[in-house]
Amino acid sequence: MTPSVTFTPIWNKILNGDSVTMSCDVDVAVEGNVAWYRNYERIHTGGAYTIQSAQSSDSGDYWCGTSEEDISEAVTLSVVHGPLVLQSPPYIHEGEDLSLRCHSGSMDYQGPIEFYRNNELIHSSASDSVFLVGDHRDETAVYRCTKQFLTGGYSIYSDETNISDQGAAAPIRVTFTPNWRKILTGDDVTIRCDSYRYKSYYWCRDNTLLMDADQDFIDIRSAQRSDSGTYQCGTWSSKSPGVRLDVSDGPVILQAPLHVSGVLRLRCRSRPEYSVDWTRFYKGDKLLQDSGDVLFLTQAQVAGRYRCEKRLYRDPVSYTDSVSVPIRENDGHGHLSYLHLTVSVALLIILIVSAILIFRLRHQITRLFPKRNRTRDPQPDLTEGDDICYITLSLPTKATSQEVTETVVYSAVRIKDRES
Repeated sequence: MTPSVTFTPIWNKILNGDSVTMSCDVDVAVEGNVAWYRNYERIHTGGAYTIQSAQSSDSGDYWCGTSEEDISEAVTLSVVHGPLVLQSPPYIHEGEDLSLRCHSGSMDYQGPIEFYRNNELIHSSASDSVFLVGDHRDETAVYRCTKQFLTGGYSIYSDETNISDQGAAAPIRVTFTPNWRKILTGDDVTIRCDSYRYKSYYWCRDNTLLMDADQDFIDIRSAQRSDSGTYQCGTWSSKSPGVRLDVSDGPVILQAPLHVSGVLRLRCRSRPEYSVDWTRFYKGDKLLQDSGDVLFLTQAQVAGRYRCEKRLYRDPVSYTDSVSVPIRENDGHGHLSYLHLTVSVALLIILIVSAILIFRLRHQITRLFPKRNRTRDPQPDLTEGDDICYITLSLPTKATSQEVTETVVYSAVRIKDRES
């Protein structure tokens, strides 16, 4: 059985501070040999991996396995700063209902809570943040939820990021223009394959081939949450390492460059509909700067965890988030759909009827054409050198309701002249 990753709770997009447990669906006998990976780095051993208070650094692609050959598909966990996320399972099987949750943590809101499918309102409630979608046959549908909050004045929002030392440059790599790893929904970005010039390219996002991308770049206009993921480009000779693009619905993001060259530039960005009272930058718990939206650092000793805070005002404010959930065919983990069950029953009926017809046909043939009886008459008193040829045929005929066998004897005898 191929391993697979499941979430408890079932959501794979959560808010900062939420907890989640990822379980590796394998035989109990091999749970102790399960290894966990995040973004190609081994992080844990055991049948389950728990994150008690998730941070943005926990976002990434996760998979588990017992060996390099026996490994699960990658599943993406997104940890966002909110204040709102539309939560869904990473995927569902055919015939299952789709659970959606419009989650805002401890923030108070004033109704209603609205759910949309392809920009069409499908549910509205004053208090219920969970909605069960029964009719979801369109797997390309985009779902969205909206909540309105009464902030009652200024609120402080923050975001953080991790900066690591840059290793040796790969022979082929992915770059972003603008050079930010995180952007806001509605932003534009160009993803380029930085390599020698080739005639053909291919692109993958979250290990899935993008069929409509065959150039050395991808243009994303008005980015949405669904554009988030780990991107890789490849040519006939090599493939780049994966790099992650995060698309956030804000209201505040700390932007860091994908690739650092010379001076490190960090930008604390908020949506234009907010008024800004102040902005602060931190490294760990140390205050670095308490004014301006941009922080410049020399490249020496830049590795670490950075955070920015903004005090913003907007009242009232509506937050929204969207998601698209893939639908998979049923396998050993799902239930047979009605169509599959109908086809299976029909095939069984056809096989039974065919067997009955073949049996009856063979019986009729046996009655009409019984096995021929071949008998030999006693050997006549012939001398050596005489030739004899004979045969007895039993031919069936049919008269009224009884069967009669007529026997016809055909013979040809030739006696040679005896030599003296």
